[in-house]
Amino acid sequence: MRKSASGDSTFRTVRDRYQGWFGGRDRGFLPGRTIADDHHELAAGGGKPMNRMVLMGIGGGIGLVLLALAMLSFVTAGRWSDIARDGAEVGYTLIGFFLTVAGLGSIIATWNHNFRNRGASTQH
Repeated sequence: MRKSASGDSTFRTVRDRYQGWFGGRDRGFLPGRTIADDHHELAAGGGKPMNRMVLMGIGGGIGLVLLALAMLSFVTAGRWSDIARDGAEVGYTLIGFFLTVAGLGSIIATWNHNFRNRGASTQH
């Protein structure tokens, strides 16, 4: 298959911009290399403590909202139990359980990504 002249010039301009960003250290497209690796290298010191704390606040905040909804669901299940509505009680209890799992998962996953996975991948 033959490349057109415009395709060659496009490749050249993209290659030149890439090499300009990374100081001519073109490592090529290696297996296991991701765009995120290049982004961390491009963002000088990518993974600054302030960025991590903001992202932890967002992920942790979402987790706390989910945990608050879980508590509300458990309280509502108790109220349905008081008036002998067993089906509603079971439903709200299950919803509370899954919201608890989602809330804890959000907090744990955010912490794991920000302080374990991202920390290891940005250290060269």
